[in-house]
Amino acid sequence: MAAPTLYRIPTTIVAGDTMAWTDDRFSDYPASEGWTLTTEIVGSATDLGTFTASASGDNYVTTIAAATTAGWAAADYSYQQFVTLDGARYLVNSGWITVEADLATATTHDGRSHVKTTLDAIEAVLENKATKDQASYSIAGRALTAYSWEELIAMRSKYRQWYEAEQQAWRVEQGLGTKRRITTRFT
Repeated sequence: MAAPTLYRIPTTIVAGDTMAWTDDRFSDYPASEGWTLTTEIVGSATDLGTFTASASGDNYVTTIAAATTAGWAAADYSYQQFVTLDGARYLVNSGWITVEADLATATTHDGRSHVKTTLDAIEAVLENKATKDQASYSIAGRALTAYSWEELIAMRSKYRQWYEAEQQAWRVEQGLGTKRRITTRFT
């Protein structure tokens, strides 16, 4: 069974998965006329590489092997796509890609988002159950223990809202709907 065909670079992959996609959006630079498409993926401290697409008629097919992505650390990365021909180079696309940890090979994994990690740290400080790492957790350059009680309560409220928004987005993405009540009034 073949993997589904993607028509643009994926926004999320799991380390160790094969990445493959067809770019059919660059009709001004058809592969059949000799244009070459390359994709550069770079993180804040890591260059994942430059990947050259194969021509498929006027389109481009890029495949990155599972063995290559297996070594990628879970993080957010930036990418840029360029077309080149006869020494000319043009940026045609850019964006971000998230590499998720491969849980099949991981020995430990904290799957919490930044919002959930921060919310947990704030709540631990408020409950006097903070670990040393949580107490030294900093936001805008200030450790949580340096915030006043009122500031922590306000931050907890805001982070709870953000966390609930993350959860709602995940539920919608999974096709589960939201937990919000929809009311109707008939007149």
